[in-house]
Amino acid sequence: MFTDADRRALYEAALSTWGDHPADDLMGHLAPVGWGDVATKQDLAIVQSRLDARIDRLEAKVDGILPKVILANIGLVIATAGFVAAVLRTAPSP
Repeated sequence: MFTDADRRALYEAALSTWGDHPADDLMGHLAPVGWGDVATKQDLAIVQSRLDARIDRLEAKVDGILPKVILANIGLVIATAGFVAAVLRTAPSP
């Protein structure tokens, strides 16, 4: 296993042998963490498929709820219009 101490020792050896720029380039090409912590394309594909499935379920829920919300809002608009009409009818004339 490649530890932080190993990374530091490699950097110092490269620094003393090749100088700043080559040593920095070498360290820039190493994984920032152990290779076991790096996601693979297969890992990303699995996460993508899980996200796709969750999004599909969410879309199905929204599709099921949306007509109810629209009907509730239509009812609210009609009730508000009736209330406004009643207020205007009972308001004294100027």
